[in-house]
Amino acid sequence: MKSKKYQKWFLLACVMSLLIIVGLFAFRSETVPPAHLPAETASVKEVLAEKLSSDEVEQQLPKLSLPTRVIKGEIRAGEPLYVSLRRNGIPSSKILALEESMRSVFNLKRGRPGDKYEITFYGCGDFKSFKYQVSLTQIYLVEKSEDGELVASKQEVSLDKHMVGIRGEIESSLYKAMKRENLAPEMVVRFANIFAWQIDFFSETRPGDIFTIVWERYYKDDIPIRQGRILSAQYQRGERTYTAIFFECPAGSKGYYTPQGESLKKKFLRSPLNYYRISSHFSPRRFHPVLGIYRPHPATDFAAPTGTPIMAVGDGVVTHAGWRGDYGHFVEIRHSREFTTTYGHLSRYGKGIRKGVRVEQGQIIGYVGSTGLSTGPHLSFGVRQWGRPVNFLTLDFPAAESVRPDYMSDFNRVKERQLTYINALEGLTSSKLVYLPLRADKVAHLPDNQ
Repeated sequence: MKSKKYQKWFLLACVMSLLIIVGLFAFRSETVPPAHLPAETASVKEVLAEKLSSDEVEQQLPKLSLPTRVIKGEIRAGEPLYVSLRRNGIPSSKILALEESMRSVFNLKRGRPGDKYEITFYGCGDFKSFKYQVSLTQIYLVEKSEDGELVASKQEVSLDKHMVGIRGEIESSLYKAMKRENLAPEMVVRFANIFAWQIDFFSETRPGDIFTIVWERYYKDDIPIRQGRILSAQYQRGERTYTAIFFECPAGSKGYYTPQGESLKKKFLRSPLNYYRISSHFSPRRFHPVLGIYRPHPATDFAAPTGTPIMAVGDGVVTHAGWRGDYGHFVEIRHSREFTTTYGHLSRYGKGIRKGVRVEQGQIIGYVGSTGLSTGPHLSFGVRQWGRPVNFLTLDFPAAESVRPDYMSDFNRVKERQLTYINALEGLTSSKLVYLPLRADKVAHLPDNQ
């Protein structure tokens, strides 16, 4: 009796187990594929079409199309995007498709540590979008078009442009004073270039000197993104005051002028480098340190670290950009029928620098190096006047054109507004950054460097 009772319960348990297994398979076959549906399976529409009428499919799709799965990540040091996406479970085929679709706007293989990405899937597991963020203003997006193609685009980012100003005092150097006020190094260079022919900021600054700057600044969600154009600047040195007003005339020319409308810009910059030491002067007879002989040295050598940016000293056209014997990597610029400048021993060329390209004063045309016949990193800088070598350090260059008389009324309006801001900053008891009135514009993108 006892064995029959056990047999009965055993058979019942087997039947129940079988029913449960059959039920699970039946339930599974009636449900929509889960959120982690592989990319290789049929689309949602095809799956639903097997179970529902065409009208029911159209009703169900919007519900299933809501994004329910978002994967966010950040590129780690030494880890390419491919590895990061695979770590988050993205199939190799999908990653390769994303890389291919993005190629027209951005090469994902050039991503850097800190870049962020976000990939979104529909509730069914189908791909919806991929966002790749290099910075707050550089964002790329990949979406699927109606015909199923992946389409990449660069996103426009709306920025706020504010006019700001600051006033500070020199204790030891302009660089340290501006750094103390949390100004970017580029602002030091821009300010120094404006007054390059009036003040030598390497040797003529004194404790107690005062600087004032009014400029444009770009923000995204109250975070400063980039420095814009300097609109006005002033430097007080003892009883002497230097003032610069930026003005763009209706004809298109632009620059910095004194309150009287005279240009602060000379035909040439004072130097092709911002940071340097003159290691060898222009000379008709110099002992060559490599060859061990005396020969003419028709140039000025500026010693500086490898990679120091080299600027075109004036507007002109590149007539040579390539290797030239003892000078190594070499650039030659024709500024006019009268003047030509040369730049030798470069480590590399500036972006886009090649024969026939027009360059502007202050544009980076290369970087300091030690190529060719050289004992160390330096720039060999030469000037030819009517084809003959001349000593750049002794040349007296005339100023650029002043504001034309027919534009003086426009200039005076700009000048009065900027002087009002400068005077307002003089009345401050602290040197903190100040937001100035009358300027808070929305811009769709950042302009080129100014």
